[in-house]
Amino acid sequence: MCFGCGRQRYGKGKSTTDAMRKYLTVVSQFPLYGCTKIFAHYRGVWSYGVETLLAINYDGIKLISIQEKKLAVDIYFSEIEEIILQVIIIIIIVITYCI
Repeated sequence: MCFGCGRQRYGKGKSTTDAMRKYLTVVSQFPLYGCTKIFAHYRGVWSYGVETLLAINYDGIKLISIQEKKLAVDIYFSEIEEIILQVIIIIIIVITYCI
């Protein structure tokens, strides 16, 4: 399949704006869309190997195992925010009971 065949097959009869909107809708569903990727060398012990790719995007933080070529860990920022809020509430409760 040639490079321009996709445009002929899927973009035929559509304006450039509609084609770009369709493209971004499809591509944004991939888990690594818009990620900043950083190679990391994990020094601990876990089942995904030593070589890891740290990916950060608008959803959260992802760890990808390079050896297994799969998503190892997916942490959403909303989960991190909930954990931080729970810790802050516990600290406030402990401080109020200690006073």
